[in-house]
Amino acid sequence: MLMTLCETGTRGLIGAVFGPATKGETDYAHDLVGHLTPDMLLLADRAFDSNELLADIAAQGAQFLIRATSSWHCCPTVLT
Repeated sequence: MLMTLCETGTRGLIGAVFGPATKGETDYAHDLVGHLTPDMLLLADRAFDSNELLADIAAQGAQFLIRATSSWHCCPTVLT
């Protein structure tokens, strides 16, 4: 299994970890948290919404937006 931390704008590689699939995605995500800085916004999918991982991300000072359900909901824009 390979997990990477990449910039979305430039697609630059910030960090990468790899190993057996038995370790699990969130374990590999913990290994990448040290690459986060306070000026970053982390975008992640719903598999990465564990309290421990979110606390580690917040401790690095990074902001995060993580999808917590399998569906997306948006509010309608009110025009005035």
